[in-house]
Amino acid sequence: MLALTSDRAEYLPRFEHIPMVYRDYVGIHSERIFFLIWMNRPLFKKIFWEDFNDHYLTLYAKIHDILEWLSPFGDIPTPLKLWLSQRSQEVMDLVERKLWEIYIQRIPLAHWEYEYDEAMLEDMITKKSLESQVLSYFDKVDGFITCFHELVAGNKDFLVPFHNYIAIFKDIKFWKKLANLLPLFQ
Repeated sequence: MLALTSDRAEYLPRFEHIPMVYRDYVGIHSERIFFLIWMNRPLFKKIFWEDFNDHYLTLYAKIHDILEWLSPFGDIPTPLKLWLSQRSQEVMDLVERKLWEIYIQRIPLAHWEYEYDEAMLEDMITKKSLESQVLSYFDKVDGFITCFHELVAGNKDFLVPFHNYIAIFKDIKFWKKLANLLPLFQ
């Protein structure tokens, strides 16, 4: 089951409904985010002090899109998620919570020192912890870079997503979901 889930992530397209010059996949995206987070752990510790749990963030980075691997909704780009109705968001959250419960019963995210099962589920959905907000920010940066890469390759279909990410970054100061990061942007 784990292998099938991992294989699904490897081949689950990002920006699925937009033709791409360089097709991106959720599995590759997760690896990029993991590498970025892992390489910058000392910097995050320095910025956020000792309260920052770099072990949690590293594990979280590795599986931050696991709900997309399991979900019938697949990868929904951030700009589209922001425009979902309240009811649509509630239905998506309910489905993803149930999928997480099924998955976690079979393959717990246990570590000899930590057990993050419930905390990670809540972070994936609510993004309240500092670590999940740091990851969320870099997740958006990766989406922005993917759009930029497609534009440079001549793919004009990425103009709208590119501008959507610019709007997200402009609004980030006032965005309640990433409130813990506001001191960095002052």
